[in-house]
Amino acid sequence: MPAFDSLYREKAHLWAAIYANRQTQLGATATLINFGDQENAGKVNATTFTGAKFSATGLSPVWTPSEALSAFDTPFLLVNPDNYQGLAPILTMNGTDEEADTPDAAFWSRAAGAFSVGAWVNLTDATSSAILAKYTVAGDLREWVFWLNAADKLQLILYDENDAVTPNASLDSVADTALTQGIWVFVVATYDGTANASGINLYQNGVLVASTDTDDVNFDSLRDTTALVEFGKANATSFFDGKMAGGALGPFFVQAALTVEQIYNMYSLERLGMGV
Repeated sequence: MPAFDSLYREKAHLWAAIYANRQTQLGATATLINFGDQENAGKVNATTFTGAKFSATGLSPVWTPSEALSAFDTPFLLVNPDNYQGLAPILTMNGTDEEADTPDAAFWSRAAGAFSVGAWVNLTDATSSAILAKYTVAGDLREWVFWLNAADKLQLILYDENDAVTPNASLDSVADTALTQGIWVFVVATYDGTANASGINLYQNGVLVASTDTDDVNFDSLRDTTALVEFGKANATSFFDGKMAGGALGPFFVQAALTVEQIYNMYSLERLGMGV
C-alpha cells in the first residue's frame, strides 16, 4: 500500500458511500472521471490518470492531461487543504490551455442511444466553458458537447454528421437562465436517444431547469465518429475556466437517460460531501 498524505487519507476513506450511491444511481454503464483518487485513478503528478467503471459494460478510459495535474497553474496537490471542497479534491483549470483527452472509443458514441453527463462545477468565467465533449469540427467529427455557452448558460448540443445531408443537423437544449459564477453547482444533462430536442433535459442542483429546445428536421441520429473525448475543452478551444470536483464526486458519463429521482438522489448526498 503506497504511503499517502494523511489529509488525502482522511478524505478518501469517506468516499465509499458516495461511490456506492453513484453505482446505484448510474448503473453498470457509467464511467467516472475520478481524478484525485490516487489509489484508483493514479498519482496527480503522473502523465496520465485512469477513469473508474462499475462493471464490464462501463469504461476505464486513460486520460492524458495537457500536463501533470500537479503542474497546472493552480497545482493539484492533495497535501494542500485549499485543493478540497468538503470531501472532494478540487481541480482548478485556467480556461486557456489546461484540459485532458482520451482516445475515441465506441462507448462514448450514442447512435440512437440515450446518455447522461454531469459534474460538480464552480466557474470563474462560465463563458464558453466546456465540461465534456466529443466534438471535432474538422472532418465532420462532431458528436456532442456539454458546456456553458457564450451566454453562460448550460447547454447540451447533439450532432448528426450525415454527409448525405447539407447542412449537417443538430439538436440542442439551452437553459433559460445563466449559471451563477463563483458557487458550486451540480449540473447534469440527459438525452433519451430520440430525434427530438425535447428528449434533452438539463438539471442544476438536482432540479430540472427551464430550457429552450432547438430542433432540426434533418436530425436522425448521433453518429459514431473518430473524435477524441475532451475533458475541460471542446474542439481544441472553449477551455473550462474554474473548478471541478473529483474523486468519488468527479464528472460522469453513463449510457442511460437518468431520472430526476436518480439525479436528485446523487445531489442530496453529494452536497453533504461537498459541504454546500
